[in-house]
Amino acid sequence: MLAGDAERAFAALDAGGGRVVEHAEEDVRHALIAREFAALSPQERAQTLVLDPTREGRQRLTESIRLTLVKDGTLGQQALTATVLEPRGLTRAEAASAASYHPGDLVTFRRGNRAAHIARGQGYRVEHIDAEAGTVGKRRRDPTLRE
Repeated sequence: MLAGDAERAFAALDAGGGRVVEHAEEDVRHALIAREFAALSPQERAQTLVLDPTREGRQRLTESIRLTLVKDGTLGQQALTATVLEPRGLTRAEAASAASYHPGDLVTFRRGNRAAHIARGQGYRVEHIDAEAGTVGKRRRDPTLRE
């Protein structure tokens, strides 16, 4: 089983243990992949790794697969939505610069700061940036995220 082992998965693909689906139109490619995935048995699905080269593409591919599985009755109409946080990989200098942030970004802090009303581990949404002043305005706490 290749679950969680990308190196072995790529080696299997190179050895002929997988399939590459190519199409110039991303939506068509995702639909083809979703249809093939839905045709697999539950055991085959559990052993199948589906890849897309971009974060946005992975999200759209996952949605296409989910919709296909809802249509064929494998999944119910109700869905659970999960927020997945991905680190931006900022250096300390970048993290200290207001220019590194954008409205809507989620920021968490490893240490709290009472004077700034910041709780350790709590997520805050960036509301606005003042690059001239070097400040980032935050929404108090993001209620959708918990420690």
